[in-house]
Order: sequence, then structure tokens, then C-alpha cells
Amino acid sequence: MPGIGGPAPTDGSVSLHLVTAAIFALGFGVTGFLAQGRFSAAAITVRWAAAAVFTPLALLVALYARIAHLDRSIPFAILAVLLAAAFGAATEMLTRREERPGQPIAVALFATGTLGALALALTFSLEKGWLSIALALMSMGTAWISVRRPIPFMRTMAAILAPS
Repeated sequence: MPGIGGPAPTDGSVSLHLVTAAIFALGFGVTGFLAQGRFSAAAITVRWAAAAVFTPLALLVALYARIAHLDRSIPFAILAVLLAAAFGAATEMLTRREERPGQPIAVALFATGTLGALALALTFSLEKGWLSIALALMSMGTAWISVRRPIPFMRTMAAILAPS
């Protein structure tokens, strides 16, 4: 019924969706990264790290479903790779900081976000049915990272995100 509850969510322009999602993703991502090391309670820094990682990933998936209709999309794959690079840089910066409460979990969250964004890039760029291969590559990436950078909680995060 038109007029009740406002316009339909699919009536808006694509660029409005992209700009709004970019603002929220940058806002949560940057704020969540900058919150690391600023609080004495580990729970607060972990929550901000989780928001910094999962908000941009969730927005990227929602935009992909809305705009690309779950079909192959190279532009979304490129966005996912850029997001993975940002999460990877955040992981490296956090590993070089002095030890703070909640930092090991935050580092694991950002590292897992890197792998998740890379898995999304593979999913977005490959034809349908390749999701299981992308997730398998993500678990191989987790194993490689755990050998190169022994990040506490990384195996726990990988187990939480692993498909059952």
C-alpha cells in the first residue's frame, strides 16, 4: 500500500545506497579502529573492533544483494579486496602496538575480517556455486596467517566463522 510507512526500500537510487553505506562503513570502521587502546575495559574495545569489522562486511553483502542481485560482480569484488586491504593494514598496525586489554581479540577480529572480505571477493567474482571453494580458501588463509603471525584467538575466530 503506497503512502503507508514511506517509500519502498527499492525505490531509491543506487548511488544513494552506495553513499549511505560508505558513510556508515567508514564511520564504524574508522571509529572502531581508533577506539583500540583508548579504553581500559577489554569488552569495550572488543565490541568496537567487532563493529568496525562486521558493519562494513554486512553493508557490502547487503549492497551486493540489492544492486548485483547475487550475480557475478567484479566492481563488488574490487570493493571487497579494498576492504580486505584496509582490515589487513589495521591488523598489522594493531600487532605493532603495545599490549592493551582486549587487543589480542581485536587483532583476531580484524584478521578474520580480512579473510572474510577476501572470501567475499572470491564469491562476488566467481560464478554461482563457488562459495564453498571461497570458504575453503578462507580456511587455508587462516592456517597460513596462523603460521606467519601467531595471533591469539585467530583459531577460535576461524572456528566460529567456519561453515558447519
